[in-house]
Amino acid sequence: MVDTLLFDYLMRKQFFTYLLLVFGVLFISSCDYIDEPIRQGGNGGTGGGGGETEEAVQRVLIEKFTGHRCNNCPNAEGSSTQIKNSFGEKIVIVSYHVLDNFAGPTNNLPQDWRTPEGTSIFNFYRFFGIPIGMVNRLNYTSNGTGHMKQHGGWASHVQSELNNDPLFDIRIETEWSNSSRNAKVDVDIEALENYSEEVLLSVFVIENNIIAPQILPSYDIDEEYVHNYMFRQSITHHLGDDIGTNVWARGTIENYNNSDQLGSDIEPSNVYIVAFIRNKSNHKIVQVAQKKLM
Repeated sequence: MVDTLLFDYLMRKQFFTYLLLVFGVLFISSCDYIDEPIRQGGNGGTGGGGGETEEAVQRVLIEKFTGHRCNNCPNAEGSSTQIKNSFGEKIVIVSYHVLDNFAGPTNNLPQDWRTPEGTSIFNFYRFFGIPIGMVNRLNYTSNGTGHMKQHGGWASHVQSELNNDPLFDIRIETEWSNSSRNAKVDVDIEALENYSEEVLLSVFVIENNIIAPQILPSYDIDEEYVHNYMFRQSITHHLGDDIGTNVWARGTIENYNNSDQLGSDIEPSNVYIVAFIRNKSNHKIVQVAQKKLM
């Protein structure tokens, strides 16, 4: 009787051990496959800081021409800021200070934020007054004015452009040297669809949080006005550089890398690098991205 009970006990123990082994194998097998993790880092396809995924999205560039002596220009600044607040990282803004009578220095307003590149862009696109701007440089013709957009209409053009699927993705990496004040940029441009037209690349340095006087709509002077998105210098030619290919097959990646020394009056912690590509023929900007320098 004892032998029988001992035998039954040993058989049951062996059986449970077998079951544990089977379930252990099944459990290990079920955990052996790991889904591809979400990629992180850089500015990804969002044009922001670190930590975003690399999903490509369509982004829009608003370029506005302004001046610290232009009393109507803060209204245009308000329009662009409202759009930026609504759409976040999908919107990139560049602000050029132009024209002697609106951006030149005076005794009360001694700063001069004009640049040769900004003035050249203003003249190239045949502008004659401010505030005025462009949204992705839409509707450009060699002798027309359709690309000149009043700030009250920027939002509708932005919304229309954001409805488009992205044709390209732009990824930016940056390095900064305190000792040499050298900003190094590395830009990858990837075709997400076949694209049979030539594009030009522009890489700009813009600066935020510049506190300097500005004439307001009331003609009062705000001594603590915060100027954002200010164009400071261009790393490429300001009208764009060729980037190596005229016909883009889906998946094609072209790289641009260069460096430039920032002016001594530029605060690097407030600097963003803006990169955009435009169709060489019709000037339409097909994608834009930005990344904080530091």
